[in-house]
Formats: sequence, C-alpha cells, structure tokens
Amino acid sequence: MQLANALMTPKDDRKPVTVQCKVYWVHSNVWNDQWIAKYHASVPALAKDIQARKVDMSKLDSEPIDGSPTGGDDANRFTCEDFAFEVLIEFASRNKLPLKIKTASAVFKNIDKDYKSGNKTAPPTPAGFALDVAYASGAPDVLKNSAPVADGDLLPGDLFVEFNGGHIQLVTGVGPGKVEIMQGNFPGPGETPRRKWTSYLELGPWLRSTNDGNRESPNYLGSPVQDAVYEQRNGKWMYQRLYGSYRDWDSDVWGTMNKHVRWNFAEFNNL
Repeated sequence: MQLANALMTPKDDRKPVTVQCKVYWVHSNVWNDQWIAKYHASVPALAKDIQARKVDMSKLDSEPIDGSPTGGDDANRFTCEDFAFEVLIEFASRNKLPLKIKTASAVFKNIDKDYKSGNKTAPPTPAGFALDVAYASGAPDVLKNSAPVADGDLLPGDLFVEFNGGHIQLVTGVGPGKVEIMQGNFPGPGETPRRKWTSYLELGPWLRSTNDGNRESPNYLGSPVQDAVYEQRNGKWMYQRLYGSYRDWDSDVWGTMNKHVRWNFAEFNNL
C-alpha cells in the first residue's frame, strides 16, 4: 500500500496526531562502517548485474530490482547519474538501509512523509523510488549527496564527476596505476543517440510519459551501461573506452573528470 499511518501522541497530550508517509521500503539497519564496507565490496558485482539485466523499459515500475527474475528483453538503459543512483538504491533497499537523496527539485526518502512534493508518482516500491529519483535528478545532484575523497583512498562505489558536474562515472575497480569505471549515456565519440523531438517536451508531470528524464519513456536518453578504464602510463593517466568503435587511449579525460567523491553515507541515516 502507498501510505502508512501512525498515531503519535506525546505523553502530555492525549490527542492523536496522524502522520502519513509514502513507504518505498522499510529500513531496519543504519549506515555504519560495516555496511559502508559491504557497499564498497558489493558494487563491482551489483553494477555488472544491473548492466546485464534484461528488462521491459516501458514497465520498469513492475520490474523487480531485488535480484528476482525480470520479465523483459530490453537492454537496461541509464543516463550517467541514473546508473550511479540505481546501484546505490538497489544496495540500500536490498539490505534494509535508509536512503535520502537530494535533488534540485525534491528530497527523496525511502519513508517519505513529504510524498506530495516534487514528482513522486511512481509506485511505493524500491523500483518506484529509483524511477522517481531518475526523473527528478541530474548529474550535478550527485555532488549534493557526496563528499570529496582522496585518490589514494578510492574504492569501488566511489564516483568521478566531470569538472562542470555534467557527467558521472562509477568506480568499479581500483588497483596500482589502474581505475576501472562503468557509466551510462556515454557511448563514445560520434555514437551518442539522437534526441527525439518529443523529448524536448518538459511541460510538467502530465507529460512524464514523453519526458526524456523518465526511464520508461521512449524518449529516454539513457544507453546501455558501458565499461572504461584509466591506466597510469609513463606518469600520466590515460583513458580507454572498452566499447564502441573508438578504442584509442586519451590523455585528457582524467583531467576533466577531476571531482572524485564518495556518497555521504552518514547523511542517509537522517531521514
């Protein structure tokens, strides 16, 4: 059910107060050092699972994200920030952890008493939470929910953000002189999907079905998740895409993806 009701009565006031919340999932754990470590350890396999998953992109609100079998044949497509948030949301919801994600238009909580603000129209499920966040968020919103991390402390699950906040890469592997990443909506030079004219319709929730930020829309700009790698060669960080026809090593990408951050896990506990 969409709404949860609870009677909250102060000891000195016997008049009941009813609180209504939209419950995407119930949490029974909190983010602590152990769960944060489990998140970092789980990201490589979870990201690969999401990448390989076949879904029905037009009915994502009924596609499970808890590891259960899905029912579609479409490639699981994401924009860069949607993929980063998806990995976080799936880990949190599967492990009964709280989550609070801030965007420019709304704040999303797994138990949300402010469920009428922003655009929170997806079903009250983990998949619905991911859809609502995807619709409302942009790449710059990753920075609203994270804090800088030193290169020497990088772990799977950390994030590379473009200097202007315009692109997100999810770190999936870290080794001496090497960083592996995965990303959505970045097919490579000359391969970015063309935007349909209807995707320019940004006229409010009544046109969510055609909005390019809606993962269930045929106009959605996401693409299948891709892999890439940074390697330190001759003292310089080089970058190679592991997809598409362009496989050259580039020297300028590391400098543009220069904001290295980690989710602000402690803040997720403060619903």
